[in-house]
Amino acid sequence: MARFEDDDIKIFTPAAKNNADVDQDVIATMEALDRERQNGNVNKARVIGKHLSKLFIDEVNRLDSLPEEFQGSKVRQNTGVLFLFSAETALNMFLPTNTLATIAISALNDRLEDRKSDLFRNVYESPAYSFYYLNIRKGSEDIPNDIGSAYAMLCSHENDPAFIEKGSSLYNMVLDEVESDVKKAKFQI
Repeated sequence: MARFEDDDIKIFTPAAKNNADVDQDVIATMEALDRERQNGNVNKARVIGKHLSKLFIDEVNRLDSLPEEFQGSKVRQNTGVLFLFSAETALNMFLPTNTLATIAISALNDRLEDRKSDLFRNVYESPAYSFYYLNIRKGSEDIPNDIGSAYAMLCSHENDPAFIEKGSSLYNMVLDEVESDVKKAKFQI
């Protein structure tokens, strides 16, 4: 072998997890998902997600009956963003497992995506989620009002009481709706 050949050099990297651990994690996840399917929880989560997709469309369309300042495309987009943020937050808060929340969120998004709506595409790609997330994360005494203030700011109506109220009430309405849907569904735990 020539002096500068590196065929005999071995590089060792530590394994993150051995295959048996990974296999056990996958098996445990699949077993949990199978239990959720068998007890009907998966279908219940999908139904809630689909119901929320109808509410999303209704809420955006409801803007047509509001005063002129609520008519612009920026307000429509930010209303959609706030609705989806609120839905994801509520699903994660009220559904009994993260898996079921993910299933409901997927059903919501799939149903809206099926409509091939430019609004949904713009909403889904919006950076505004981070503004709402920061308000939840800081955990103030009045999160709905903070969410409403963020909504007003994103709609270019900062400190406008009508926009703050609209954002706050939309957030509360979605959380109340999801909580009610989850209670009615009677998930098996």
